[in-house]
Amino acid sequence: MTAVFEAELPLGPGEGITFPREPSDASGVLRIRTDDGTEIYVPFPADGAKAFSFSARRACRVAPLRTERVEKIGRLPALAMLGKAAIKRDPRVRLLHGTLVLHAEDAAARKRIRKELKILDLLDLRPESFHPEDGPELVLGLEHMREPSTPRCGLRTAVSVHLHYPDAWPDIAAALSHLPRPFGLFVTATDEAAVLEADIRAEHPFAEFMRVPNAGRDVRPFIALLERDSFDGYDIVCKLHGKKSLREGRPTLLGELWRRAALLDLVAGRDNLRDVFALFSEHPDVGIVGPARFRLPKDAFGEHDAWSGNRDETLRIAETIGIDAADFKLDFFAGTMFWFRPEALAPLRGKGFGAIEAYSTEAGKIDGAVEHALERLFSAATRAAGFESKALKPGAFLRR
Repeated sequence: MTAVFEAELPLGPGEGITFPREPSDASGVLRIRTDDGTEIYVPFPADGAKAFSFSARRACRVAPLRTERVEKIGRLPALAMLGKAAIKRDPRVRLLHGTLVLHAEDAAARKRIRKELKILDLLDLRPESFHPEDGPELVLGLEHMREPSTPRCGLRTAVSVHLHYPDAWPDIAAALSHLPRPFGLFVTATDEAAVLEADIRAEHPFAEFMRVPNAGRDVRPFIALLERDSFDGYDIVCKLHGKKSLREGRPTLLGELWRRAALLDLVAGRDNLRDVFALFSEHPDVGIVGPARFRLPKDAFGEHDAWSGNRDETLRIAETIGIDAADFKLDFFAGTMFWFRPEALAPLRGKGFGAIEAYSTEAGKIDGAVEHALERLFSAATRAAGFESKALKPGAFLRR
């Protein structure tokens, strides 16, 4: 769920707009209409932070407290704040892409902001991405996109979707509307998402819907399907899931952006599906295709960050599928959403990775578990099977 609040500019001296924000909101988006008719979308940052978004003529301040208040401030005061922080080397104030400033009140919030800034870089997102002409579907949801235009495809296609958070389904459903029919649909869902079964079957009557225990996140159910030969009748399959990064049990807007950006790049972005079909049709050596913005390591996420505490477990598992640790090259699509040929992941079959005993019960670990190691092995397994890995450019936003 994305809560959208509206504000009108300009504001007079000392004026502000106050509106409530419920703690249960998945994320918040402020839609600002300026005096010249421009609309700007501003996402709420981490708890305990303040965000400043300013252009050459105006600035708006968002303070995420129990109630939100928007105030008009000048460009010069905003720049002065940055300069003062730079002189004092104040770590509470950060500059993002030259147009967004994050100000944290405590060390924990500063740590969260630093991590989220890296994720924004990983997403290749800029504040102007929240302008409605560039695609508000990233912050408002993919159901706000225009009617899809689906390319033709001579390949037998299927989609594997794992769901744990029911409110992630509308984005995925909207993305699936861009796929040419018929396509196979395999849905694995934990008890929390099982309430979606009737709705999914109503839209996709031939879908296979399976309830699974909450272990191994999206990875274990996917490999279980792979080991059951569920995908063997298809030329290519798209692996998706309802990604939603949580912070202290609460969803973050960055988690929403990550999921929607991946869906745009893989399925819903203009021309991206055509590129996917062309890659697999014209290049039989291509085994896996994922979003370029999530391919790691990269400039914004070096090898140390990309390993993120998962090196030893990844190399251990690599040995079990016939990849020597000394020859292992770290190259993967963060978030485990991608297109693949079923035969390209053959090295992962028959190793027991689909069994629940291989995983610990979900306890909110963000790194160090078997599923995090396997995330770093899909592209390596593809190469071990004699195929190549390719990346897709970021998906163009579809305007209404």
